[in-house]
Parts: sequence; C-alpha cells; structure tokens
Amino acid sequence: MTEALKTGATIGILGGGQLGRMLAVATARLGFRTHVFEPGANPPAGDVAHALTTAGYDDVDALTAFAKSVDIVTFEFENIPTDALDVIENITPIRPNREALRTSQDRLVEKQFLEGLGLTVAPFADITNAADLEAVLRKHPDVSDVAVIAIPSRDWGETPLGLVVVNRKDADPEAIRQWTNDQLGKTQRLSAVEVRDELPRSEIGKILKRELREPYWAKQDA
Repeated sequence: MTEALKTGATIGILGGGQLGRMLAVATARLGFRTHVFEPGANPPAGDVAHALTTAGYDDVDALTAFAKSVDIVTFEFENIPTDALDVIENITPIRPNREALRTSQDRLVEKQFLEGLGLTVAPFADITNAADLEAVLRKHPDVSDVAVIAIPSRDWGETPLGLVVVNRKDADPEAIRQWTNDQLGKTQRLSAVEVRDELPRSEIGKILKRELREPYWAKQDA
C-alpha cells in the first residue's frame, strides 16, 4: 500500500496498552477508526477504540477476523510474535513493514542499523557469554564488582542473573539492569540484578560462582 488511507478507514492496532490508547486517540482526530487486538482484558486502548478484540496472538481465527475487519494494521510495541504477523499479512498490509519490526525486536540489530545510518547511539556490545555480560555490567558507574550466574527459569530453563557490589548505598538494582539491557542484543539480557555486600572469592581471587548458584538451584530441586 502506497496510497494514503481514505478518511473513515479502519486501522488495526496490535497491542492495547497506553501507547495503543494514544495512537487510537490521535487516529480518531484524523478521521480514522481503530480496531485494537489485545490478549489482556480491559486494556487502556479499549476505552477509546471503535472495536476491541480480546484474544491471544496464537488465536488464528481471531487474528483472521481482525485482519479482515481493518484496512491496514500497525502495532504499539515491537514484541509481536512472527506467527501472528504471518496470519495478518496474508490478508491486509502491515505498516511499518516486517523489516522495520524485525530490526526493532533485537536491540543489537537496532543499534547497528542506526549506527549504519550515521546516527549517534549509546555504547553497546554483542553478548555471547557470561563474561561479556559481566564486562558490560562492570561499566555501570555504580558497580564495583560483578558476577553473572545462571539461575532457574520456568520459561527458558535458565536465565542470567547479575550479582553486583555497588559503590553507593542508594544504587538502584533495577536501574542497573535496565541500563545494562539497553546495551545488549535480544538473546542475552539480564533477568534481574541483585546487590550483595561482597562476592565470595577463592584464595587466588576467583569468584566462586558455584557457591553463588547453589541456593537458587537448591530451591528448584526442593
């Protein structure tokens, strides 16, 4: 689709959060209708959209009916499952296109794309193992010592946890986690950051990661 939408056309919005709500309001001011598709009940965008579908992104029948009811589809956030887009794209156009969505779904790809355009971006790194994660985490100004360990995850089997010693008492572990993840790709991201008074070390100064991991995995086995 290259021509402009006609006044009164219906725009489908994947996601019904606050951004979806603002998009629906702005759309109405321009003379368009909106149909929101959102898995969660009572989404913010549902109060201002002309139509609302409450169904999962794996519900093919609901996705099909949604796509047939609109003239074009967009999205309020980037983490839309690919399978859902496949269903919709066979029926109606998606804008921005799939390549734009693919780029925004991976922070590493996104930053490399922006950098390739000559834009200035925050420092970032390609993470392939725990040592790479630790190297990025250690760059945070509030962090003086760090260890990244794998802890149990119901969804992924295991997930990275950052254990840090901080150099100021009011350091916010969630802010540290977000700062770190903003510099990482999609596949390697910290699930949480916990502050410790110190990290156990061997006589030669090596952090004892097995000792750090054991309490988390002991809960898993209990």
